[in-house]
Order: sequence, then C-alpha cells, then structure tokens
Amino acid sequence: MEEQKAQESDIKRWKCQRRFVSVICFAVPIPVILIFWYCGMLDKIFFLTEKKDYESLYRLLWCGFGSMWGFSAIAFYWRDVREAPFPRYLTDYPFRLIVISLLVFSIMHLFEKTSGYLFYYFSFALCSLLGFQVDQFWKIFDAILEKAKSYTEK
Repeated sequence: MEEQKAQESDIKRWKCQRRFVSVICFAVPIPVILIFWYCGMLDKIFFLTEKKDYESLYRLLWCGFGSMWGFSAIAFYWRDVREAPFPRYLTDYPFRLIVISLLVFSIMHLFEKTSGYLFYYFSFALCSLLGFQVDQFWKIFDAILEKAKSYTEK
C-alpha cells in the first residue's frame, strides 16, 4: 500500500515537472522577442534578405524558438508517461533541439529562395515539427548515419 502511494506520488511529481518544462519552453521565446521589439532590434531577427555575417545568427535564434515550441507541445503530450523526466530533459533534449535548429538553419540558407522572407515561415514550421518529433528525428538521423557508415566501410 505504501509502495503504491509512493509510486502515485512520483507520477504526480513527474506530471508536474513535465508541465513545468512545457510552460518554460513555450514561454521563453515570447519575452526574448518582446525585448528585441522593445529595444528596436527586431530587424536583427526579421530581415528579408540574407546577411552573410554574424547578423544571420539571430535567425538561428528564431529556429531555436521554433524547436522549443514544438518540444513544449510534446512535453505536455508526454505528461502521463510513467518515467522520470529528468535528467533527460536537461541533458538529452536541449542538445537534440540545438542540433535540429542548426540543421534547419543551415539547410534553409543553402537555397536562395528560402534564405529570404520565406525563411521565417519554413524554418519555424519545420523546427516546430521536428521539435515535436524529437525522438523520431533522432532515430531517422541515426539510420542515415548507419547507412553512410556502411557505404564508407566498403
């Protein structure tokens, strides 16, 4: 009986932790964008043409926001999972979201059509989708690496 109460207590705590992470991942981009807007620096993130210097790294921030919003949705969806969310939520998933953001940012700047104003629509949607599918994305990425490894070993 005591063990069942302890397990129910753990499950309630894990649900609360997942909801907290979901709210944080959803809420963090909003004040950052508001700070940029208040300081008159929105043109750093939202410029129509591609800039070839460090200024385009602000677009990477935009990709990070998209992946955080996708992850916040999946973290809320996972609220009933019966395993502890930490330390995976602090070590594993932030790394994955950074990789997703970097890949989308890099791929979008490869093509001239998507490096302009279309960047914001495509990159946010793609980062949000991949942030939501963060576990499946990594499985696909591992499968691609295994295929590439098998071709290089021949």
